[in-house]
Amino acid sequence: MVELYRALRSCQPDFVLSFTIKCNLYAGLCNFRRSFRQVANVSGLGEGFERKGILNRTVKGLYRLSLRSAHKIFFQNREDLELCRKHSLVPSNVCELIPGSGVDLSFFSPLPMTNKSSQRVFLMFGRLLPQKGFYTFLSAARALKEKYGDQVSFWVLGSTDHNRKESVTLHQALSHANAEGTVRLMEHTDDVLPVLRQADAVVLPSTYNEGVPRSLLEALACGKPIITTDWKGCRETVLHGKNGYLIPPRDQDALETSIERVLLCSPEQLAQMGNASRVLAQDRFDERIVVDRYLTSIEIPPLEQDVEYDEQRSQQAA
Repeated sequence: MVELYRALRSCQPDFVLSFTIKCNLYAGLCNFRRSFRQVANVSGLGEGFERKGILNRTVKGLYRLSLRSAHKIFFQNREDLELCRKHSLVPSNVCELIPGSGVDLSFFSPLPMTNKSSQRVFLMFGRLLPQKGFYTFLSAARALKEKYGDQVSFWVLGSTDHNRKESVTLHQALSHANAEGTVRLMEHTDDVLPVLRQADAVVLPSTYNEGVPRSLLEALACGKPIITTDWKGCRETVLHGKNGYLIPPRDQDALETSIERVLLCSPEQLAQMGNASRVLAQDRFDERIVVDRYLTSIEIPPLEQDVEYDEQRSQQAA
């Protein structure tokens, strides 16, 4: 807090654009003299809201205190916005809903379909946390591999948080499943695009308290069918039966059924679902929408379309 306050005092910003829980709260607390205007992005409320008792009350108190003078507060899903309004944690008049963090449609883009093998690949990627649904995915993978063998493959790509025991334990379970051939556990990478493009569908049976999962936005932009939970932030990315399937939280049977439907659909049906995902990304989750909202909030006119920038990003993706 002291280091952050000194840094802000030194550079004397007109605006501070903060995101994630700690950054939002710390920046707000540093603004007790209202020396700058804060634009906070609530990208999920975190685990503090899931627990009861003193931690829950403390976190809510910090929201009320730190964001009371915010210039603008962006929420990534309606449930978080309504909960904060219900408990009077934020000033309602400065709150707005945005489509997650948005996605760069020129970089995350689909490749033309080629003659792939008959094996269908289902990818799950993100931070290795049990709340993301990795154990449910693993159980479904084990059952479907036993039923369909080499017709289906399950890939996991994620980073382990070594400061959290449950993340380390999950990595060990996935490593064991990799050794037995149930899943393919891939090494962590900062460039998920090549892996994502090889997948036929993306799975995220999450119950994590986040905004809109970045992995699902990138999957949409790459034209991938999605199987995810009917859960805040996740449900916004799926038109059930059109570009994927929504399943009840922690429902392994429903997950298996949905994966099986994608596994057994024709290449033409798979392509139709992928096209629907890309259209959804273009209509709702283009990062330009988010950038323009930020520019408006800091009183700068929205940018015109940057054709040269788009061309550069497209070349990088290629």
